[in-house]
Amino acid sequence: MRHNMAPHHPSTNLYGPLSPRGLELISREHDAIQSLIRNWAGATKREELRGYKIVREIGVVREDGEYNDTAEVEEALKWQTAQRGGNGYIRFVWDKHIRPCEEEYVAGYGHKGNPYYRTRRWTETYFTGHAVAVLAEHPNAKSHRNQSSQEQPRRYTEPDYVQLLGLKGKVTREDIKAAYRTIILQYHPDKCAHLGPELRKVAEQQSKLINEAYEFLRKKYGF
Repeated sequence: MRHNMAPHHPSTNLYGPLSPRGLELISREHDAIQSLIRNWAGATKREELRGYKIVREIGVVREDGEYNDTAEVEEALKWQTAQRGGNGYIRFVWDKHIRPCEEEYVAGYGHKGNPYYRTRRWTETYFTGHAVAVLAEHPNAKSHRNQSSQEQPRRYTEPDYVQLLGLKGKVTREDIKAAYRTIILQYHPDKCAHLGPELRKVAEQQSKLINEAYEFLRKKYGF
């Protein structure tokens, strides 16, 4: 999962264990990237992708790594495009770089035993590239953009809330209070201040869910 999202997706900065909610969010992002790759529209040096309508230009993607050939650059730009939410790129350019190299070496020794030197010179060639990432759609394809934008949030039930607080079996009021105090401390802002912005966002969302679970169970058990 990390390989498919690295290095240009913010979730690749996450390390260590994740909460179930955090893993769910990252898995969803990973699936979205895989879907864009499966529905790849292509790449072109022109302004348009043949057979596809460009829905949106996302922005410039740039690959500055040193690659041996242009095919590797195209593949790297493809993954960068998907990680940014696109399924094709246009106006791409390969940049060819020639780097001079030289090395001084001992070529031999004089009659007095002193070394004498020569310089070996050569060049190295590598490629980089850049393009404009786009989101493209086949004219005959059904658009799911409106459906996804109207996606309903998940509805939680009592078993979900009980599981969220780490409770099992028959629970009491004291069990709920103790479990809440223990788990909410793990997501306190002071505990998460050293984490990156993505993890802090996940912790904030999880904290809201825990408070929601506690309020639901508090009202149900009447305390």
